[in-house]
Amino acid sequence: MTTKPGNSDKKRQRPKSGGKHPGNTPAGGQSVTPAPPPPGATGLAGWFSRPFRAAATVFALSFLLYANTLGHDFVWDDRDLIVDNSAVATLDGDTVTRIFREDFWAGQPGGGYYRPLVTLSYHVQYQVFDGSPAGFHLVNVLWNALVCALVFAFVYLLFGNPAFGLAASLIFAVHPVHTENVAWVAGRTDVLSTLWAMVSLVFYTLARLRTRRARYARYARWLWLAGALAAFFLSLLAKESSAFLPLVIVILEAGPFERLRNASKRSWLRPALYFAVFALYLIQRHAVLGAFGSTYDAYAPGALGAIALPLSILGGYALKLIFPFQLSGEYDAPIPTSFAGLHVIAGLAVLAAVIYGAVRYRRRPDVVLGAGIFLFGFGPVANLIPIGEISAERFLYFPSLGFALVAGGFISSAMVARSIAWREAARDGYVAWPGMKPSLAGNLVFLFVVVLAVFGARTVMRNADWKNEEILFAKTVQATPTSARAHLNVGNVARRQGRLAEAVAAYNRSLRIDPGYPDALSNLAGIHASQGRIDEALPLILRALEKAPDDITLLNNLGSIYFQKSRFSDAAQLFEQSLEIDPQQPVAHYNLGLIRFEEGKPNASRRHFERVAGRGPQFVRSWYYLAVLEDERGNVDTASQLASKFLSEYNRDDNFSRRARELASKQ
Repeated sequence: MTTKPGNSDKKRQRPKSGGKHPGNTPAGGQSVTPAPPPPGATGLAGWFSRPFRAAATVFALSFLLYANTLGHDFVWDDRDLIVDNSAVATLDGDTVTRIFREDFWAGQPGGGYYRPLVTLSYHVQYQVFDGSPAGFHLVNVLWNALVCALVFAFVYLLFGNPAFGLAASLIFAVHPVHTENVAWVAGRTDVLSTLWAMVSLVFYTLARLRTRRARYARYARWLWLAGALAAFFLSLLAKESSAFLPLVIVILEAGPFERLRNASKRSWLRPALYFAVFALYLIQRHAVLGAFGSTYDAYAPGALGAIALPLSILGGYALKLIFPFQLSGEYDAPIPTSFAGLHVIAGLAVLAAVIYGAVRYRRRPDVVLGAGIFLFGFGPVANLIPIGEISAERFLYFPSLGFALVAGGFISSAMVARSIAWREAARDGYVAWPGMKPSLAGNLVFLFVVVLAVFGARTVMRNADWKNEEILFAKTVQATPTSARAHLNVGNVARRQGRLAEAVAAYNRSLRIDPGYPDALSNLAGIHASQGRIDEALPLILRALEKAPDDITLLNNLGSIYFQKSRFSDAAQLFEQSLEIDPQQPVAHYNLGLIRFEEGKPNASRRHFERVAGRGPQFVRSWYYLAVLEDERGNVDTASQLASKFLSEYNRDDNFSRRARELASKQ
């Protein structure tokens, strides 16, 4: 079987610099393997016209930009997901099955997310790196570098223009807004999702382009398309934010992409298959979470939450893409109280500008694709459906590709207009901007180099802010001093380091900003309770529960206070209420085990301790109580084994260890 030749056999006249061009016309022939650079492509153009060299250069630069994160510690959510999560140290068949059948935050604060691929990465890397943060950071850096190289590969394949691929991938690689994704281990969700999304786009493009051997073209295209669909599904399993990818495929099928159209016919089957994969993901998500979408409440009521808040967020995101120097770990898009707010008006202006640009330059594939990826990529994180976070810099990782494409298309036109060598390397695979004179092009190329240097330097500097929690949260408070959560995190660090007076001061600052902030109330109450001031702690917890009556941490903390006051019945009721919300969380099981032990109910006590034994150092005494219970039943050998297990993990010399040694010696 042979394929019908396209019009690539006709000799084309290359446009002069600054001339209009109808589209990204393919260079003669649609082979997946690019032709060698023409004799005129020398110097940088000659080097980067070799796609593997260009991709390797982008990969290396991306790695170097984030190399200073390799000595960073675990911070913020890393503690819950990795450091304090004893389950992450286990990797077997049952673990993998459980990962794909449970909430991302199972047993931890938070919920409503399905990201098994990310959870699996934690388990695998914990085995490989023995829990060392350096290994986790290394993987983040490598994955980000691979994403940047894939950006080059996708743009180069789609347009056949190494200048465009290089400009877009470099802008994406150096942009400082990505530091939260790469320098923070838990920020990898967007990186891993985007990595597989870019693999999907590269495979899709290869499926559309002609292969060298026409005899096997049909089979090769179906194989590439199958790989693209599989990669899309993996992207969704890493994070749901890539759900907009089928819409990008619609743009690629319907848009002004002559290189694709000259290689294969349009087909709506390909977008339909992408939508089918997304439907399969939603079914799997519903089976695990019991919901297709979010379970979070809106941040603002009615039209304010559905329209004004997304516009406010969009305005803030656009500013961070253009001027990425006011970066913060906390969101800074205010919740609007009216449609006349400055952020809302700015967001509306951005939306109008993007839509106008896409319509005005609808024949320019770089503008159409860039605008589409930015707007569609913004959709899943716009809080049109509440996502549990107002805004965050890490949410811009994939949408920023749209910005890189538009800017890269403009800069690559300047590179081609400025240099005959770049034009020879690009051949006909570029779109010249009208009026791009060599003098203007030269200034733009110089500005491009300056921006790359400035953005790159800012990225390296911003990486240092994520070195450890003390630095991170101090910088966050400086950037967003009105954030109650920022002050809360400063207090949490001080509390873990034993600086209780500083922690109390930080929690009080948080409460001055938000008097009803449940976490600040709860943590402040915890300090009072640890110092024996139960009567001061109790009203704080009760205030917090008024704001968040189903908060597991608050229920457990109030139960602990009642336990200390020997109000066992009230404490048990709260712990049982906590387990009704999340039957797997260990704190309530452990405390109920203690209560039933004190009440002289050995069977009930044993059931709870068995649920938490081995779940981490905070529950190590479960082994001790199980040993005591077995000894009381006359199971001396079992009691001895359990006591020995307790002693192997307990390094204190107190009444617990002394009694355990007695039990262990009975064997």
